[in-house]
Amino acid sequence: FQLAKNTFDLRLYELPLLGGKTQLALDYGAFAGDTLSFPQGPLLVESNSGWAGAVTHERPFAAGGRNKLTLQYGTGIAYDFRAVVTVIPGRTFSPGESVDFDDVWQWRVVEDLMLDKAGPVTLQLGAVWQELENGAAVGNRLSWYSLGLRPAYHFNRHFSIELEAGLDHSKVSDGGLSGSLYKVTLAPQITPKVAALSRPS
Repeated sequence: FQLAKNTFDLRLYELPLLGGKTQLALDYGAFAGDTLSFPQGPLLVESNSGWAGAVTHERPFAAGGRNKLTLQYGTGIAYDFRAVVTVIPGRTFSPGESVDFDDVWQWRVVEDLMLDKAGPVTLQLGAVWQELENGAAVGNRLSWYSLGLRPAYHFNRHFSIELEAGLDHSKVSDGGLSGSLYKVTLAPQITPKVAALSRPS
């Protein structure tokens, strides 16, 4: 399911800090509750409110590059930093039950590094660490780690070769399922200009 909720979003931009700029965000979310109808019976999504906060710091890095670090934390109905209400990850609900967001929270750290205009080389690097408490009696903690790397070598303005490599690992507490996903792609590409995010490519 995907349901609408009300969100009050307050943001401050361009705050100078540590040689770069910082953005602060504070959200308050409220949901009045709803009942979803299924052939097997109704599913009650209980009313809830919650808050979320985020800090993003961006600073220049090397020649034409930048480094962006984001910290996010959310609770209750605002745990996932989204404008809609969705199913709680790692939980299953049957008709006749109720969905309660009281004990749900999420913590996320995102690192985003980009190196651009460093001669013929461009580079993008991304890393994520996320912890989620889904409120279940067992298997309530979901951890996710992700690392991605995308270097490219540009032979001229329009032609380059790019490598994309990634690793994701997730695990569930209390002996729950865990697993990893690996990805490697090497490909030639045509772009309008020499830039890490040159589109279309």
